[in-house]
Amino acid sequence: MLRSDQVLVTIGTPCSMSAVGSSETFQARVTNAPEFIGYAAFDAGLVEFDGEKLKWTANGNSTSLAEIETRYGPQLRANLGIRSIRDRFAACIKLETDIAAPLPHDLEEGGLRKLAGLTFRDIRDSDFKDMFSLFEEDPRLAPPMQSLLFAYAGLGALASLPKPLHQLMENPFGFRVAAATAFSGFDAFEQWIPPSVNMPTSEHVRDKFATRLAGALASHGPALISTMLSPAYSISRALKNPTYLDSLKSNDPGYKRVPQTPLVAVGACASSSIVFSEFAPQLLFDYPGFKRPKMVLWTAADAALQPDYALLDAFGTGAMVTQTKLAAINAGRAPHEQRSIADSLAPFDVDANGTVVGHAGSGLLVTTLKFALENYLDITSIIAGWGQSGEAGGKAHFAGVGFGGENAVVHAFDMAHQGHGYSVKEFQYLAAHATGTRTNSKTDLTTAASGRQGAAVRQNLTGPLPQMTVGTPKAIGDGHTMGETGLKAVSQALQYVLGEKAVGVPTLRTRDPDLGPAAEQFIL
Repeated sequence: MLRSDQVLVTIGTPCSMSAVGSSETFQARVTNAPEFIGYAAFDAGLVEFDGEKLKWTANGNSTSLAEIETRYGPQLRANLGIRSIRDRFAACIKLETDIAAPLPHDLEEGGLRKLAGLTFRDIRDSDFKDMFSLFEEDPRLAPPMQSLLFAYAGLGALASLPKPLHQLMENPFGFRVAAATAFSGFDAFEQWIPPSVNMPTSEHVRDKFATRLAGALASHGPALISTMLSPAYSISRALKNPTYLDSLKSNDPGYKRVPQTPLVAVGACASSSIVFSEFAPQLLFDYPGFKRPKMVLWTAADAALQPDYALLDAFGTGAMVTQTKLAAINAGRAPHEQRSIADSLAPFDVDANGTVVGHAGSGLLVTTLKFALENYLDITSIIAGWGQSGEAGGKAHFAGVGFGGENAVVHAFDMAHQGHGYSVKEFQYLAAHATGTRTNSKTDLTTAASGRQGAAVRQNLTGPLPQMTVGTPKAIGDGHTMGETGLKAVSQALQYVLGEKAVGVPTLRTRDPDLGPAAEQFIL
């Protein structure tokens, strides 16, 4: 039997931001809730909500969902989800594809900083004032968008706690940020100033090389979260006055009162799973020389299209949805049967002709059952197990080309069965990778089906397994958010466990006949 301190749970619900908008906007879109337009207006900075009334941000006057719909409905919908980015390039530039899923509204041009309360003035006027230099308004020195996605999602997840973090654990060393990404904040490169550029004296800024460098690293966003949760101690002040650090002494002799350094994993679409498999054992196991964390903030963020959408060219038109492909699909179809850009990502469909790259960040808290019960935390799911496998059939990337990945699925089912008694028959929902290519659609279902069958053999089960419902956030308009996509899938599954409406595959019209017999195990 596993002890309660060896059972992992999630705390609160996930916080995310993607091309669809914030977590609430995404869920409202999934359920077709009337509040969707209100959430979208909030993301766009048009309205505020005081707990009782919606108010226009510009003048403070009350408004309603109907008024928001009338005044801004079409504009808000056009500025979120999968859409054309043609207007972001000069007309003379030839584009192979102009379809992508960047953040909605003005969130990439400063709106995200305002929404998160991370502008220079917000920090300067707050308890974080000693860290104001980390939030400079100058884009050459401010954190890049990917770091802001980390901070927004991470701090949003922490907001689900019933009381401040320092009241939950006496020693900050018990807290750790675990972060996943596929890319490393490339938008910072655009802000660097080459030495050959002769800038006017009035435009000179102090050369904060370390800040610029940190802004280009995948670790900067997670480190920013840790910094905001730590005392804002000045290194130069500590060098001049060593007693300045006396307040960092703890009741545990020899240890300082600081969080553990962020754990960062970089690994294409699988990075969220990779970093989970790294920190999960740390929460559970003891061995000499290791002090395990009591709680982990699981985060992921990617801004792969920054700074100049060059990634679209790097992927090539073979893997991407393009206007040319859409035109070929729609040729000869009646108007009501044609695919729009918004529903161009169509996994498991005969129209699955490529993926659409998007931006996103997600955050979720993980701890042990024992710690959650002792502190009366809001347990939203029990993590029944996890698996880890590095097999991809000798290929560099599993999605669409490899095999052997079912081993990880079998590992997870094994732990759920041996540790908690869950049969493979009890798993009802598959949050699929679903990049949007016909090859990946087939390997998605074939791998999952093979893993289920392998687990059934190990559990001595015979006969057909119950069908599983399949869903994917990409088809809602998120696009393929790269390294963040694994945590987004976990968030989607968590909503399902909590009884929310399943995301499903809303862009599915005609099931691809090439999916094969494995598809019969699933409800698409």
